[in-house]
Amino acid sequence: LGRYQLAIKNYNQAINLDPAYANAYNNRGTAYSGLNERRQAIEDHSKAISLKHDYTEAYYNRGVVYILSGQYQEAIQDFNETIRLNPDYIPAYYNRGVAYSKTSQYQLAINDYDKIIRLKPDYADAYNNRAAVYLNLGNHELGCLDAQKACELGICKVLEIAKSNGDCRPS
Repeated sequence: LGRYQLAIKNYNQAINLDPAYANAYNNRGTAYSGLNERRQAIEDHSKAISLKHDYTEAYYNRGVVYILSGQYQEAIQDFNETIRLNPDYIPAYYNRGVAYSKTSQYQLAINDYDKIIRLKPDYADAYNNRAAVYLNLGNHELGCLDAQKACELGICKVLEIAKSNGDCRPS
């Protein structure tokens, strides 16, 4: 907690010295997010973007805050922009997939997890989340295959839940 407050103090000083310092706004926004001060975090990330229109990290960070705030459509827009600026940025696909899932846009979520797996075939969280989407859609075969793969890569939560629900057979 104290780290974030100290960081905010230091970024305030940097902004006072250079009010056009986009990185300071972005980083202060991240510190505010760490304190769950989401409105202020969004304002700072937005200010960073207004100062530097192609600021991939600020779009991404604001998207994460939007997800935490339950503002999924806004998050999707920011992740779209992040991906436009950096088409191979895996965390943006991952979090956009989460936002798509939260808004019942399941095929779009699957598409994002597919893209991650193409870019990074050992990304356990992508298999895990795609498994959850497939299982929610009633596709037990693909859901269980992905849950098993995620477990092989070290994340077994969805597989354990699916087995206890009778969706996947114990191995």
